[in-house]
Amino acid sequence: MVALQKSFEHLVLDINIEVDMKYLKKFFMLKLIKVRYYIPFENLTALICNQSWCNFSRGTNGIECPEMCDCRFIYDDLELNINCSNRGLSRISPLPIPITGGVKLIFRDNSLSQLPDNTLAGYKNLKKLDVSGNFLTRLSINCLPKKLDYLDISFNKNLRYLDLRNNSLETLDEEVIRHLKGFKDFTEVQLSGNPWNCDCKSRSILSFLRDYESLEYNLTLNRCNISRADCPDTCVCCLDNSTWSSVIIDCKGEGLQRIPELSMKVSYVDLRNNNITALTQKDLHFFEYRSHLSPFKLVLLNNPWSCSCKDIKNLNFMKNISSIIVDFTEINCANGVKVVSIDQDIICPSGLVFYLALAITLAAVVVAINLLICFRQPLLVWFYEHEVCMSLAARRELDQAKQFDAFLAFNHKDEPLVQEFVERLELGKPRFRLCFYLRDWLAGESIPDCIGRSVRDSRRIIILMTDNFMKSTWGRLEFRLALHATSKDRCKRLIVVLYPDVKNFDSLDSELRAYMVFNTYLERSHPNFWNMLIYSMPHAKLRFESTTTNA
Repeated sequence: MVALQKSFEHLVLDINIEVDMKYLKKFFMLKLIKVRYYIPFENLTALICNQSWCNFSRGTNGIECPEMCDCRFIYDDLELNINCSNRGLSRISPLPIPITGGVKLIFRDNSLSQLPDNTLAGYKNLKKLDVSGNFLTRLSINCLPKKLDYLDISFNKNLRYLDLRNNSLETLDEEVIRHLKGFKDFTEVQLSGNPWNCDCKSRSILSFLRDYESLEYNLTLNRCNISRADCPDTCVCCLDNSTWSSVIIDCKGEGLQRIPELSMKVSYVDLRNNNITALTQKDLHFFEYRSHLSPFKLVLLNNPWSCSCKDIKNLNFMKNISSIIVDFTEINCANGVKVVSIDQDIICPSGLVFYLALAITLAAVVVAINLLICFRQPLLVWFYEHEVCMSLAARRELDQAKQFDAFLAFNHKDEPLVQEFVERLELGKPRFRLCFYLRDWLAGESIPDCIGRSVRDSRRIIILMTDNFMKSTWGRLEFRLALHATSKDRCKRLIVVLYPDVKNFDSLDSELRAYMVFNTYLERSHPNFWNMLIYSMPHAKLRFESTTTNA
């Protein structure tokens, strides 16, 4: 064995021989031995390490590593980790004390309902305590180790009382704050008497104290020489010497819809991530006056700023004071447009442009109305043909019970013309039922009676006005009977189809001639003749709907 000084505190023997630890029992100052191979000695309380961690079996207080736990000394961190996680344990046993370094007890996911008081052997020496995932209901100051600087009590759903008063806590992690807020409504939390940090990095704990322990919040601000009178209730006051040499009014993420009332002593206000849409008149006056006194900064990013014409005064003011707005070039309107790129002439056009646009709009409306009046009939025909806007194009028929859709009146010399009407009206789409003498009049009946009955039983009367028809006595009779029968109808039932061989109406008597002069008729030569004729016929859709309703 090599000669050693008894004043050594750490010993590293990087040799391949096996070391009998009993030879080191007289080295009372020795705290850490790092060897490759060794023969253990039960009375030796020094730590025996291999590589980066050390096996640990007995503390300086004579207590061995608790059964069911894993004890390792982390050489690089000089920390004893006692890991008793997920072992179904309901209590914490006495703990060993290492000769050097701190102690961390990991007691996650067990069945603890309470913590021991700090008189338990070895317990008061803990620096870190993790008791998350247990069944703690109360946690008071006398249950916390005296040297504790880290505590994890998350996922203890039954916790009803948490007392962390009069410790040396300077801040709490963001995750811890979220956990405290999660069970604050059914858990009493005591945090007073701690030297809480006023740095803006500790904003979360300051916000928690403001909301739940206002007295402790006020004491913390006073300790940091921050005047409570200069700090709005809806914001957090903190210090950040890396950004600003004086107090920062931190209002970010508070859900504000308007800027809180500020003191003239305020020099830095952070209003990011709120719901502010515009500056009030009071805000405009305050910022205009405050910007001329002493250095002053604003942060306004991530607010849904309104950028309509009525807000142009706000937008112009923001541009005027852009030198004091830290993030001015990044500020967006609610519609995503950057405030810096807003052009007043675009969002607020001049009166001349407005009235010119109004005049053009009115002129367009007048032209459109006139076009509709002039082309009303062709438009309605097109709508009906393509089944578009049927509520406008279709007419409701009043004579639903009549036997025929149309009586076809023509001269016997024009019989060849009838076939195309049968094909297009009776066999086309929509289909109509026609009445004409070749098929529907009975032999031996009086012609005037047949004409009268056909006119009465038909919803429309179609007259094929050819030169032969005009010269025919029976043709003029049919025309006159149809004219008299439809003169009092509320809908137009008489349809005159004028053929190209008719040059004038001189052969008609005065009554019929007057009708042809003062009423419209369909020209057979018109390229859109069939569509106009079908539109003039009873509207099949409305007839079908009426029949269905009556049924």
